[in-house]
Amino acid sequence: MDQEILLFFETLRSAPLDTWMGILTWLGSEQVAVPVVCVILWCVDKTLGYRLGTALFFSQGLNQTLKVVCAVPRPWVRWPGVVQPVASAVPAATGYSFPSGHTSTAAALYPTLAMRGGPATSGKRVRVATAALAGLALLVVGITRVYLGVHTPTDVWSSALITLAVVVVANVLFDRIGQGRVSDRAVLAGGLVFSALVIAFATAVSLLRSDTHPEMAEQALDAFKAGGAMAGFTLGWAAEKRWIRAEVKAPPMIQLLKIVCGIGVLLVLKEGIKPVLELLIPYAPVADGLRYALVALWATCGLPAAVRWIRLRLRRVPRSG
Repeated sequence: MDQEILLFFETLRSAPLDTWMGILTWLGSEQVAVPVVCVILWCVDKTLGYRLGTALFFSQGLNQTLKVVCAVPRPWVRWPGVVQPVASAVPAATGYSFPSGHTSTAAALYPTLAMRGGPATSGKRVRVATAALAGLALLVVGITRVYLGVHTPTDVWSSALITLAVVVVANVLFDRIGQGRVSDRAVLAGGLVFSALVIAFATAVSLLRSDTHPEMAEQALDAFKAGGAMAGFTLGWAAEKRWIRAEVKAPPMIQLLKIVCGIGVLLVLKEGIKPVLELLIPYAPVADGLRYALVALWATCGLPAAVRWIRLRLRRVPRSG
């Protein structure tokens, strides 16, 4: 059935539609999700930002673990000469096919925003409309992955269901944290242990299967990224909550500066220091895991700490006159 659906979508392709699908699929990319989480975390609502980040990074960790376990090839590898992907989508389609990473990102981001992003006093129509938009965004991302030929329908719907379960767990967890029923230490320990397990499991499986699955090393690289991001996010959450306690409210110009400077440093950490880390750390997965951990640490506690320090310094400056 998966093959037949992929072939059906191939009959719908055209150059303009390929372009639009390539644009819309970005709704499920980390290039969209991470800035959205950061802006909410820095300028809108910390708790919502933590809910989003937890759902996003932990679902990606689970996603990468399942990819290593199942080792399902991409559709054009699975059915060579039969299924053809859109060429422009292939470079970004790294690692194994099952489950879909873009679908996982969309399923973590948009439903969480729909569930927790609006005012508590929102009317029924607003809540229904928000939920419908979230569902539409998730559906669009899933369709684009199949249309582009980089995932099967099974990859997509399985990823959506798994991630929605993670979203529910993440929201229940933060509800219990708010009620004092789960300690910060337990969350910190759980997050770090899960991160370590994702990395260790991916490494072990890739080594054991290296003879029969030489491409497994690439998947281990993605697992290190997910594990590093989870570890950095968990550590940053604990540090910010314990020592920084940043305020998200600020005048519009300050908010704009926070976003511009914050995203700028984030890009430097994600891409700018990559060559340096690769020189210092010969094993690429460790270098990438550290890089993603630094990105998550900056988002959760680095920028908030910098803003708090600047505010304290400005308060100490005596006013003239």
